[in-house]
Amino acid sequence: MDEVLRASHVRMWFPVKNKGNVKAVDDVSLTLRNGETYGLVGESGCGKSTLGRILCRLLEPTDGEIWLFGKNISHDSEKALRPYRSKIQMAFQDPYSSLNPRIRVGDALMEVLKIHKRGNAAERMEAAMEIMDSVGLRKEHFYRFPHEFSGGQRQRIGLARALILNPEILICDEPVSALDVSIQSQIINLLCDLQQSRKLTYLFISHDMSVIRYISDRVGVMYLGHLVEEAECDEVFRRPMHPYTRLLLSAVPSIDPHAEKTRKRLEGDIPSPIDPPSGCVFHTRCPWARESCSRVAPEMRHVDRDHFCACPYAEEI
Repeated sequence: MDEVLRASHVRMWFPVKNKGNVKAVDDVSLTLRNGETYGLVGESGCGKSTLGRILCRLLEPTDGEIWLFGKNISHDSEKALRPYRSKIQMAFQDPYSSLNPRIRVGDALMEVLKIHKRGNAAERMEAAMEIMDSVGLRKEHFYRFPHEFSGGQRQRIGLARALILNPEILICDEPVSALDVSIQSQIINLLCDLQQSRKLTYLFISHDMSVIRYISDRVGVMYLGHLVEEAECDEVFRRPMHPYTRLLLSAVPSIDPHAEKTRKRLEGDIPSPIDPPSGCVFHTRCPWARESCSRVAPEMRHVDRDHFCACPYAEEI
């Protein structure tokens, strides 16, 4: 498949007065292929959402490069980015906070088209009605305010606003984590249907391994700003290599009555991103850590086919 988006050695450091830098994303490289769903998973605070915002250039990276359809957009101005905004969009975890409570939903959708100078008033209204129908909203919802909708309906509004420009890439930042389980399944199935009908490429950010397994083609695992493992989805769940990935999967509930006997717990808290551990950032919580892990920072290495892992002792564990 063709490459549509690539991050190369991206860093995002936020300065903190008298304390140094919060290393939210630290030397991450990944590639999105045309038409796939790339699942990005990890604990809260690992840098997933920050990376998503960097990839769609809501944030300018401290270092590294972002390539979108062969064009380096890492440090482009807002004016230079304008033609690319319609090609990559983002759906947020809480769409209500990104919607103006004083503006009706239909007007919010048409505003996107107006900013990008698409069509006249009648054409913009028709496009807004059409996209609302495609995400499961009714025509009467056009005239309502955001507070009149449920959580699932608000997420559909967020998807409608992201898709109204017909983007090729959609970054989904935990779009179902705040929803009831039954509503989660509806939104996930909607995303799958939209991907097929609109030929979309997804970066799907989540901390829920079961959701990642259902929707993803490839999976990247993040920990404390670092990508520690990457592989095809089935491969990650069948043969996890990095200790962190193994512990994440071990925490997933199982109906197997014997699973508890072999389950390992992920102990301790995530270290501060202002002062991350030396060497391997995971060694302070790793039950298989060795003396050298605290001194040498591992690099992502090729393990098997498209399987990459940032642990030199992965095969020995």
